Amino acid sequence: MQSLTLIIPLPPRSDISTRLHGWQKMGELVQKVDAETGHQAIFVGQGPPLAALVGYYGKIPPHRTAEAHAGGNFRVWWQNRELEPGADVVYVDEDKHSEAANFAGNFAEVASNSISVSYAGRHIRNFNVTIMKNLQTNFKFK
Repeated sequence: MQSLTLIIPLPPRSDISTRLHGWQKMGELVQKVDAETGHQAIFVGQGPPLAALVGYYGKIPPHRTAEAHAGGNFRVWWQNRELEPGADVVYVDEDKHSEAANFAGNFAEVASNSISVSYAGRHIRNFNVTIMKNLQTNFKFK
């Protein structure tokens, strides 16, 4: 009942049922950004769970999905792979200590977009999407 109604006024980060909400809305934003970037950008989620959810709900294929956490450790999908100059990257985070700024200096253009997710009249979470275009140097994932 709680996951459908959010009737008990628990803080969003304390209420495990709120983890079920917002992913489709995030996926819609990711799909829109993917179309705007010509279905060529690499989508990077902050941490493995978010990277997997970005790929699933955003319908981004595995060869264009990566993860970053702790200052640029792309462990799961992209370890030891390299991006060529000119590549575009879209960084997605849940508004918790975003690491997008750690990578933005390597790109010619950077723009951000945020969405707020509410359900049953309660704020659940925010998502930030940082679009980084035209990589200026080679970039090797650690």
